[in-house]
Amino acid sequence: IAWGLHFFREVIFEATPQLYGKLQGAFERHYPEEPIRVPSFMRYASWIGGDRDGNPNVTAAVTAHAMAEYRNTAIGWYLAQVQRLVSVLSASSNVIDLPASFEPVLQTALDKSGQGHELAARNPDEPLRQFASALLARLIATRDGGTPAYPWAEAFRTDLNALSSVLEAIGGRAVARRFVQPLLWQVGSFGFRTVSLDVRQNSTVVNRVLAELFALTNPADPVAVGTPLWSARIRAALSQGEQLKINADRLSPEAGELLSTFSVIARHISGSDGDAVGAFVLSMTRSADDLLAVYLLAQYCGLSTAPGGGGTIRLRIVPLFE
Repeated sequence: IAWGLHFFREVIFEATPQLYGKLQGAFERHYPEEPIRVPSFMRYASWIGGDRDGNPNVTAAVTAHAMAEYRNTAIGWYLAQVQRLVSVLSASSNVIDLPASFEPVLQTALDKSGQGHELAARNPDEPLRQFASALLARLIATRDGGTPAYPWAEAFRTDLNALSSVLEAIGGRAVARRFVQPLLWQVGSFGFRTVSLDVRQNSTVVNRVLAELFALTNPADPVAVGTPLWSARIRAALSQGEQLKINADRLSPEAGELLSTFSVIARHISGSDGDAVGAFVLSMTRSADDLLAVYLLAQYCGLSTAPGGGGTIRLRIVPLFE
């Protein structure tokens, strides 16, 4: 995990906005009459910390640790960039003429920071520094799991867009381009996740765990994997929105581990960056039932939009036909 993140800290975080910037410059040179703004169209994914197929060392705890590290690395990078903004945005309100539309934006940012009075008192005539300091306070809360944290990366990006707009309005386009636009591109590409983590497991394990769950819930009527009854049982459970009602202490270590992994997935999909989870890669997929088994386990672990049935499973599943 640390080895993979090394390349982001040393190269990828900086190289990504540089690439966007070169593309932006090319558009401006060749299409000067068109106001083209290059979006953050690149995303990164990884399997490090998520691929447990044949590797017992990759547990649910390891996957949770990996996702926490990926998240903290992205936020840590943004903290350094916003700290730089706090340092450079020293323009005094006695010198610059801020648009009236920025006043409520600044006040909202100060209020949401939880430190509004302190930040305003610390830099009374430096509204841009106050704004950047408010963003910094919320990022620190986001990293530390405190309040008032950003609920998701897009909220942070909205604040950065507001800062970029006011800088352009007061003639600070060069400052916006040098210090804010690269950060906007980074947040668009890395979010609060750095990468989308792919989780991989073998269909044999998935089916074995599901068979165990079926046996625990209905021991008098065992269902064999691959039979017509197996297929019908999975489909009925999915269509009815069946929920799992088994004490964890009744599960085998293998079943407990796989369900814990799905719980980690569910927690992060519902967290501050749903894209922190990439795909569930199913090795040795042999049939549609293999895929449906994953969907059912996901449903059991809270990944359905409608637990009572008829909902969508909030997990992308990629079969490997090996």
